[in-house]
Amino acid sequence: MKRFLGDVEVAEQADQRGQHASRIRDALGDGYRLAWLPDSRRVVVVDRGSRIHLVDTQTGRQRTLLEGSPWRFWGNVPPIAPDGRTIYLGALQTQSDIWMIAR
Repeated sequence: MKRFLGDVEVAEQADQRGQHASRIRDALGDGYRLAWLPDSRRVVVVDRGSRIHLVDTQTGRQRTLLEGSPWRFWGNVPPIAPDGRTIYLGALQTQSDIWMIAR
C-alpha cells in the first residue's frame, strides 16, 4: 500500500512477525526508517540526522520529538509500546543505553 503526503511517499510492508516496518521517501529518494503507531494513522520517523519525528499520515502534520541528538539512531526501526505512548530507541554503538520517549 502506498500513500502520498505532499512530496513524501509512505510505503507499507509487514515483517516476519506481522509488525509494520516501512520506509518513507521524499521526492529526492532519501530513505528514512519508520514505525507505525497502533492507531495505524501515525508513524514515528528516524531521519538520517538522527532526528525523531511523529507524522500524522492523514493530515501530513509533523512534530519533532527529538532533535540534534549526538547519538546515531539511523538504521533502527523504533519499537512502539502497545498503547502507542512510549518509543524505545537504542544507539548504533557497541555500548549504548536504551532510551524511552514518552509522549
